[in-house]
Parts: sequence; structure tokens; C-alpha cells
Amino acid sequence: MVSETNLPAVIYPADLGDEDIPHWSPAQLFSLWLLVALPMAGLSLGLAPFLVARLPDLNPGLIYWGTIIAGMAWQTAVALGVLYWEGQARTGEALRRSLWLIAPRIPGTSKPSWGVLLGIVPLGIALVFILGAAFGSLDSLLAARLPEWMAPTYGDITSLATAENTGNWNLLWIALLSSLFNYVLGEAFFFHGILLPRMVRTFGGRGWIVNAVAFAAYHSHKAPYLPTILLSCLVYALSAHVTRSSWPAVLIHGFEGLILIGVVIFVVLGGMPADPS
Repeated sequence: MVSETNLPAVIYPADLGDEDIPHWSPAQLFSLWLLVALPMAGLSLGLAPFLVARLPDLNPGLIYWGTIIAGMAWQTAVALGVLYWEGQARTGEALRRSLWLIAPRIPGTSKPSWGVLLGIVPLGIALVFILGAAFGSLDSLLAARLPEWMAPTYGDITSLATAENTGNWNLLWIALLSSLFNYVLGEAFFFHGILLPRMVRTFGGRGWIVNAVAFAAYHSHKAPYLPTILLSCLVYALSAHVTRSSWPAVLIHGFEGLILIGVVIFVVLGGMPADPS
């Protein structure tokens, strides 16, 4: 059994040369989380239904998607604000260390190796799919008990996969913009670049678990899927924990963006059959 005294050598940012990352108290980290979680909830569950009711000529699914993109864009601003407030050195090396965008370490050692990604990323992607298939029934149980305002029908992005969107290239641009703020900026930047290293510094060996719970709980706009989202977030955070790098989390999380873009291209090119009615 590994003792707690061995953990700092594996995960603490200070041991990775990140001594300049300020220590955030649990209350400060929670406040930072609220700064992105509350706007996302307000936009997707408050503003979206308001706009849907008043703009009947617009596709409600696209309105909903637009509010989510706005919420993720706000996270980019918050992440940049954190770096500015901390007074981080404006050099590439300093920022990479501050955001854990460094070469992953071979688990159990301090040796960096980009080759680690070739093993841990496919494993993480497979694990996310396996957990989603194994525990998807929990999503259904939760969805059946949620009030309608937390699970609007237009909130299911698959509702846009219709023959009516054949040739609608605007849908692809929206998907690309969404992916940018989901898997590169926005969520990836804030939760895996900003919060994860700082939570590890504050909570030590439990930091990755705290990060996963925080990332999952923020998804009020995907409330029906929270059980499997939590499991996925645990995979993201654990992959970063064992390699002491944000890259595995970013890449595993980002794989779903490739699926999204592929499906949207399929729909736009006319891959969906027309409604016989």
C-alpha cells in the first residue's frame, strides 16, 4: 500500500516546478467554481427558455446551444482573469507549467515522456465509453425524476440530426465554435488548466477527485446525464493525476468533439433520411 507521505512526490505542483502557483483556499476555489457554474446555469436554464418562448421562428435547439457556447466562452475570460490576478509570468514556459501543459510523466516516476499519451489516451477514451454503456441506465433513472425545466426536449443535441439540416453549413460552424470553447478554451482551459493544478495544491491526493466532482456538478445544462458525466470526469482528472499533466485529460475529453464534428458533417451532407410523413 502506498502511504500518504509518498503522494506529494507524485502530484504536488511544487514538485513539478510550479512553485509560483498561489495557494487557493477551499472557499476561494469554491467561489471560483461558482463564478462559472452559476452563469452557465443562468444562461442555459434561464435565458434559453426565455428566448425560445419569444423567438418561435428560431430552432430552440440552436438557441440552447448558443447559450451554452456563451457560458463556455465566459470560462475563458475567467481563466485569463485568474492568470492575471495571480501575476503569472507571461512566458510560454511559465504558463505551460502553471496550466500543467507539460509532457506527461511515466506513472510512478518523475520521467517525462510524450509517449505516455499513446497508451493513456486510448485507454481513457475506451474507459469513458465502457462506463457510459455500463451505467447509462442511471442517466435514465435520473432524467425520469427531473423537472421538465431541467431536462427540456430541445436540450438534446441529437434533435438537430434531421434531414431538414441537410446543407445547413451554419450548423458545422456552430459545432466548431462549440468545440473550440469546450475542448480547447473554456471548459478545458478552466477546469483542467486552472482548477486542476490548484485543487491538487490545496487538497493534495484528493485534488483530482475534487476536480472531477466540480467539473461534473457544473454541468447543470446536461442534468439528465450527470451520473455518466461524473464517471467521465473522474477518468479525465485521474489521467492528469497519474501523469502530472493536463494533456491526457484534454485529449480524452476532446475525443467527443471529434465525434460531434463527424456527426454534424454527416447530417449536413445529407446522411439523415427524410421524415416519410
